[in-house]
Amino acid sequence: MTKNLDSKKLKLIEKITSIGSIEEIDDIERFVKMLKLNKEHGHIFKGIQHEVTVEKLKKEQNFKGIDREEFDNLVEELNIQESIEELLSMLD
Repeated sequence: MTKNLDSKKLKLIEKITSIGSIEEIDDIERFVKMLKLNKEHGHIFKGIQHEVTVEKLKKEQNFKGIDREEFDNLVEELNIQESIEELLSMLD
């Protein structure tokens, strides 16, 4: 097992040594840093979703929506007479 690991390391070192571009070396450095971070803190990171839809978000956040009747009752109970502009000005 160790012999195989050492052999792989040597092959990788040879490949890295043969690289002549600073950009490629920088890429390898970033990749190795990300591997270490992922190994140490992988439980924190979540995969990036490349496609987000409203339906996916609703399911992910367990969104239930509102009960329109209950909402209308609350609006009636509040009995707000002021305009939106007046209410916003009260926030200052």
